[in-house]
Amino acid sequence: QRKSAVVIEARPKPGAPPTTNLFGKAWVEPATGNILKIEWNESRIGRYWIFQERGERYNLKPKITIASEFTVEKNGLRFPTKMLLEEAYLNERGRKWVRSETAVEFTDFKFFTVEVEIK
Repeated sequence: QRKSAVVIEARPKPGAPPTTNLFGKAWVEPATGNILKIEWNESRIGRYWIFQERGERYNLKPKITIASEFTVEKNGLRFPTKMLLEEAYLNERGRKWVRSETAVEFTDFKFFTVEVEIK
């Protein structure tokens, strides 16, 4: 079941000093403010230069996707349910060649109650 979402893109201002922080896009449910999905900017990947060099070798532009979805909700908290890492490259026409893809799906969440008694 898909929910309507507002897509918010966060990135450093032009001319801002380089940052080591993550940034990218977030899909936010307007009614609750819950984050439904996050897609990180590929330039924030550690050792990104490896993908750039690989692309140069084949005259292709790297297009790396890292995304997480948060579709399970319990007591107002959202939990990650999917994670995708796709290493792809674009040719001069923008056609995509996927070199590798890793998809992780989180299922069978076990929720329990913890009770504490202080004496």
